[in-house]
Amino acid sequence: MGKRFDQFEITAIAPGSPAEQAGLQRGDIIKAVDMQPASALDLAAVRRILQNSGVTVRLTVGRNGSTLNAILNLRARF
Repeated sequence: MGKRFDQFEITAIAPGSPAEQAGLQRGDIIKAVDMQPASALDLAAVRRILQNSGVTVRLTVGRNGSTLNAILNLRARF
């Protein structure tokens, strides 16, 4: 199991990506993935979850002191 973190920061958003379509922004902090707190996940687990095409993933993110929910409709990468 990899190193655990309490949260993960979004460092880049690809144009036209599911993240952009969901309204995520660079600097947003991922606090939970599919209702699992970030502290219960390691980076490898987050990557695995976010690389599944054809699924919907729910993120809880922090932005400027507020908590937001985002729905990602993941698709295959080309």
